[in-house]
This record gives sequence, structure tokens and C-alpha cells, in this order.
Amino acid sequence: MPYITQDRRDMLDPEIENLQDALIGQGDKPGDLNYVLSRLVGRVWMNTPRYKTICMVIGTLVCVALEFYRRVAGGYEDKAIKNNYDIIEYRGKHEPVDDVECECGRELLGFHTEEAHDGDS
Repeated sequence: MPYITQDRRDMLDPEIENLQDALIGQGDKPGDLNYVLSRLVGRVWMNTPRYKTICMVIGTLVCVALEFYRRVAGGYEDKAIKNNYDIIEYRGKHEPVDDVECECGRELLGFHTEEAHDGDS
């Protein structure tokens, strides 16, 4: 979860902004972002080379991707559906759930609990 305390943000933000300026100055190349993330992950690994570190790094990267999708990509795709229409297979199905109570992560994928269990038997 990226929602850290303000004192941690105050410490990290100037460094992140310098790095961001360097990345943007090069034209937002995906390889540059991959390089930066790989170096950061590599440093974490070198500091504590254990299986626990592998799990922590992979789990963190997955959570970063999921949060980015939830906050950015999902809305972007929703606009594309409105502008270009949904694909036939999804029309009228799996509408987003407003009030989510997680059960096996199914609601995160947009399935209503009753619908998700219908085909589970």
C-alpha cells in the first residue's frame, strides 16, 4: 500500500521527483522505467538476499500493478467502453460492485458473490 506517513513522504519525495525529472527528460521510455525499478529491486535483494525478500519484492510489485490498474487503468478502460462500446461477451454482465465485501477476491474482478458461486459446484 503506497499510503505512507507524511514524514516518510517528506523524506522520499524529493528523491522521487529528481528521478521523475530524469525519466521525463528522456521521453518516458519504458526501458528506462524498467531499469530504475530493476535497480531498486536489485538493491533490496542485495541488502537482504533471502526467500522472504523475494516474496516481499514480488508481492510489492504485484500490489503496485494492481493499485495502478485500480486507480488509473480501470477508469481509462471504462471510458473506452463508453466511447467504443463493450465487447459482446461482457455486455450487461459483471457490472462493477459498489459495496464490496471480499470473498476469495472475486469481487475485485467485478463478479457479484452469487454469480461467482453459481458455477463453482
